[in-house]
Amino acid sequence: MSQQSVQAFCNRLKKNEKQLGKWARKNGITALRVFDRDIPEVPLRVERYGDEVVVWIYDSAKLTPQFVDVLLDGLRETLSPSQLHVKQRNRQFEGTQYEKLDGDDREFAVTEYGCSFGVNLQKYLDTGLFLDHRDTRFRVQQEASGKRLLNLFCYTGAFSIHAAVGGAKHTTSVDLSKTYLTWTQRNFARNDVDNAAFTTKPQKLHDDGHWLVHQDTFAFLRDAAAANLMYDLVVLDPPTMSKSKRMDGSLDVQRDHVELIEGVGRLLADDGVLYFSNNYKGFELDEQALSSWTTKEITPGSLPKDIRDVTIHRCFRMHR
Repeated sequence: MSQQSVQAFCNRLKKNEKQLGKWARKNGITALRVFDRDIPEVPLRVERYGDEVVVWIYDSAKLTPQFVDVLLDGLRETLSPSQLHVKQRNRQFEGTQYEKLDGDDREFAVTEYGCSFGVNLQKYLDTGLFLDHRDTRFRVQQEASGKRLLNLFCYTGAFSIHAAVGGAKHTTSVDLSKTYLTWTQRNFARNDVDNAAFTTKPQKLHDDGHWLVHQDTFAFLRDAAAANLMYDLVVLDPPTMSKSKRMDGSLDVQRDHVELIEGVGRLLADDGVLYFSNNYKGFELDEQALSSWTTKEITPGSLPKDIRDVTIHRCFRMHR
């Protein structure tokens, strides 16, 4: 690794920050990606959250500790973060997406398109907000007025918040993690929506308010169908793979996406819309098994301006 690589890294950081700054301010965006392995010799992802910066190191075998230190010194000089958080990202295995790290519970707010979200840059591998879905969240916000939204594998509830801010009359946010549902509840409160309530019984849901369902998604789909629940908008963004003691079996998005989508189909109102996405690099939609659906891949249009990795996710808009 050469000094030229360090200088190229700093120059790209400065260029990206300048180009993205005006756009971000115009849209009230305070969390954005400013570098994503733009230079092959520098396998780093850099995201700014307000005045703080997170760096994920990929392919650490390519970097000596000394070179990492030089890169981080250059980043500090270029971006002047109030705090710098450094993490290592390896290829995802079962259960690693939301891995808990040694860190504190300090949470602070970032914003996008009129919504506010709490992020934690130390405690987990991920921050609480996936930036690559920002534009799809805004799309849901624009479509949500007067509608009922179902958000499966909701994580910290960002899609639900956008729907509520957009005027949805009802949201249901489902996740197997009580930690992330509690985080979702805090996010509702940050956006002056104080009536988000917990339940483990989909049969008790009704058509107004905001519900947090602590349940495995497969079980929820079965129970919600038995209760004849209906939704106008559904967001389905499962992890690539997952296994938990609280799950019946495991999740593999390639293997299980047809079952999940068909389960959603039993809950979808007339003219209802499903947004289905995942970040499995080798994903192939089983169009034959899903031939009763009208499907449009919207991946290119779903990538925000600051996300330059065109393989980061696949996104589809689907209806019956």
